[in-house]
Amino acid sequence: MRLAVLVLALVVACGSKQHHADVDTAHLEQLIATRITEVLARPDVARAFDAFLDGVLAAPEIDKASDGLGDMLGRDPNLVGTAERMLDMLRQLPALQALIREVTVAHPDANSEQIGLLVAARLDGVLHQPKLRAALDEALAKLATGLAHGLAAALARDLRWTDQRVDRALTADRVAKFAIAVLGNRTARMATAQLVAGELVIPEVQQELHRALGDLASDPALQSEAVSLFDLMLSSQPDAVMIEAKLRKLIMSPRVFGIANHAIQGTIAAPGSAKLGDAALATMAGDPMLGRAYEELASE
Repeated sequence: MRLAVLVLALVVACGSKQHHADVDTAHLEQLIATRITEVLARPDVARAFDAFLDGVLAAPEIDKASDGLGDMLGRDPNLVGTAERMLDMLRQLPALQALIREVTVAHPDANSEQIGLLVAARLDGVLHQPKLRAALDEALAKLATGLAHGLAAALARDLRWTDQRVDRALTADRVAKFAIAVLGNRTARMATAQLVAGELVIPEVQQELHRALGDLASDPALQSEAVSLFDLMLSSQPDAVMIEAKLRKLIMSPRVFGIANHAIQGTIAAPGSAKLGDAALATMAGDPMLGRAYEELASE
């Protein structure tokens, strides 16, 4: 989601309908991928994104669309069977059994549901360690390189910028400032929620997500890696270095990257996606505050 938000922000920033100019698409592609990587690593952008994402996910249209997708996935006996097998593997982990005992002793009045929430909170705390957040961001930045070509081609059609102007305008500081302005904007949050909710109900997008989840869940090697990662994360004294190494190996493997990239490209190409994107961009482009932020980014 963080990657999608920043790509959308860049499209809004540079997508004003102007005459075509002679822009080196390959140069622009590389610059966009580089800027996304740099901006993702900035703490101020990360904080702005976290607040933005909270707002987007709280939108009622997201809940409704997610419920529909969840119901569809829950009707797949293969996915349900795989999930049950994974849960059985996790239940047998000594680290999980020890953690449940530890939480139960610390909270003797908690019921089984509350115990589960407390265990989940432990996992969430481990995943929010800086090194692990950095590993996740690096994986997203790698996906950004795959998206940059299509974005660069679109910008090259619409921009009246020379390569020199692109270099001056799209500095890391300027892109980060613009991203923070977009992420803190109510209109951008509303438009993004509508965009995501709309995507989630497109049958072809649901099929892409279904296929990707099925491919990931049915791979024995990935199952083994995931269980091993959870075993480390559930330890009473999690080793951040080992967890980071395992996490990088899992999420940056050619198999996972290939499945994720295929799903992203399929979602972009799905009928109706372009119309939803255009509507989101039109809504955002009509916001005066975002307009001023764009003018500041584009000014020389």
